[in-house]
Amino acid sequence: MSLTIPESGRPDQQGRSAVAFPGHTDAENNRPGFFKTLPNAPPVIFTTAYPQYALEGFEVNALDYLVKPVSFERFFKAVLKAKEYYEVRDTNRKEADTTEYFFIKADNKLVKIRYEDVLFVEALQNYVIIHTPSKNT
Repeated sequence: MSLTIPESGRPDQQGRSAVAFPGHTDAENNRPGFFKTLPNAPPVIFTTAYPQYALEGFEVNALDYLVKPVSFERFFKAVLKAKEYYEVRDTNRKEADTTEYFFIKADNKLVKIRYEDVLFVEALQNYVIIHTPSKNT
């Protein structure tokens, strides 16, 4: 079984997340070692007939490692694990995205700037000026 994934491991244009299921059609890529060569390896559930590579699979942060023949129950458990992985990851991203401000260093002190207060940013030679209604920093 094989599922094509974007190179980035990020969701596609429809917002669907991908999990790689390398299998017999990916003969050259079937070993976990292949995923060590990727700069941003996607989440992967290995499906293989080679249990000896399981440890190597988890060294590349595999979500799961299924040894053929795979029962439906075992496959379903792996899919639920992948679903949970994405739910936790997406929740963490949403929480990170709710930050309403950032800090910059100006005049040897940290200045808190709310994103909604930024009117525009002016780029100069080796610094920038952030224009806000109250002060240009």
